[in-house]
Amino acid sequence: MQSRELEVTNIQEQLSEILYVLKSLKDSKFGNTITLNTDNPIIEGLATTVNQISEKFQKISHSQQKLELMNEQLKEEIFKRLLQEERFKLLLESMTLQGDDIRKRIRGVLQLGAKALNMEIGISSRIDEENDEYTIYAVYHPDNMMESGHKFPFKRTFCEVVYRHQEVLTIDHSAESPYASHPCYLDLQMESFIGTQIIVEDEPYGTLNFTSPQPRRIPFNESDKVYIELMGKWVAKMMELDLQQKRLIQQNEELSSVNEQLDSFVYTVSHDLKLPAINVTNMIQILKGRIQIEDAMGSQALEILEKSGNQLQRTVEDLLVVSRIKHTAIQYEEISLKEILSYILEDFKDTIEEANVAVHVNIHRCKTLDFSRPYLQSILHNLISNALKYRSYDRKPMIYIQSYQTDLHKVIEITDNGIGMDLSKGTEKLFAMFKRLHDHVEGSGVGMHIVKKIMNKYNGSVEVESIVGQGTIVRLKFRNSLPENLH
Repeated sequence: MQSRELEVTNIQEQLSEILYVLKSLKDSKFGNTITLNTDNPIIEGLATTVNQISEKFQKISHSQQKLELMNEQLKEEIFKRLLQEERFKLLLESMTLQGDDIRKRIRGVLQLGAKALNMEIGISSRIDEENDEYTIYAVYHPDNMMESGHKFPFKRTFCEVVYRHQEVLTIDHSAESPYASHPCYLDLQMESFIGTQIIVEDEPYGTLNFTSPQPRRIPFNESDKVYIELMGKWVAKMMELDLQQKRLIQQNEELSSVNEQLDSFVYTVSHDLKLPAINVTNMIQILKGRIQIEDAMGSQALEILEKSGNQLQRTVEDLLVVSRIKHTAIQYEEISLKEILSYILEDFKDTIEEANVAVHVNIHRCKTLDFSRPYLQSILHNLISNALKYRSYDRKPMIYIQSYQTDLHKVIEITDNGIGMDLSKGTEKLFAMFKRLHDHVEGSGVGMHIVKKIMNKYNGSVEVESIVGQGTIVRLKFRNSLPENLH
């Protein structure tokens, strides 16, 4: 641009010389050396033409200067846009960093942010105004001179100004700014700074800031402010997520402690109630054998008493089973499905015959299972008992038991054509303790809870499909191989 300005100046000077010579000729300023008619029309015409050329050239020159200025401005704007595009690419890259450690993810963002803003140090902080504490939450320092957990007096940081004004603070050159006497500059000699407030759960929580011991060559602009505000919002979300995770961990620990206490309480109570419950049932049986009740109301009362006693005993026994599941060591043995199913079906022989239930067993595709014998017996006993209890009286009852093997699991399926269940809202209630989906049949409401708890203990799973009025399928999935430490 300077060379073009020099060319314009030279042409203008040359035109001025021509005009001067023509004017001198016209005014006869050259004395007697040249004799010309001062009214010579040729000189007049030439002077007029040169003046017109000069004026046009000046207009062209002025337009060219404007174009040159616009060109320089356009170049500067393109550079700024490219810089912004690069920055936001870095911002997008930083926000997509993966990992479980939230502080490491934020540190990665700080590193990329420092690069984008041409600053040396990036910090996200946790502020405690009441105790005047500024705690580093995550930090990027090229020489690793700072680390998470370091504390500073809050009032001796530039972030105190950020908090006070609740907006982005920029300092291009601390020594030549109103902050030259601020404690932060006096303590750390940081010449440039940009910071914004972090809001977590709608409350001021900390700051995101970048600092450098060098003053800015190019002052901070509005683009820089927008950039750090966007980054601050992302960091705030990450810090909020970290806070929620910590709360969840604490709640889980508290819940685990409560569950431990509850398990201990259930075991103690059920153990202490076992003998009294048996005594109550026995006393009812003795009472039935020794007294004669002639009226219907008395007979009905005795029947209700017997039913309640039996229910109490079953509930206590189920609670003992639930308590023992957690405290019993995991044990595996090879179990013949034919053998264990024959034993359980024999136990239900009277009910099966009385209700004319068709039971089909197909276990040739998977004949054995590595599991705990008592627990497998408990699971199958519960499921076959449910299939019998919740049979439909509108059709011949059918129970189909099959086993098979996949790449990952050994599977036992128990299918019935009973009354079915409404599972449109999920199976949570089905597996909850003392929760029942049908009230017209006796039960403790613990059976399916026991099944779920045993399968979870042995890293298996239980799936249930059911349609009201058509029947239910219960699918038990057992691991295909034993754990490594049991081989």
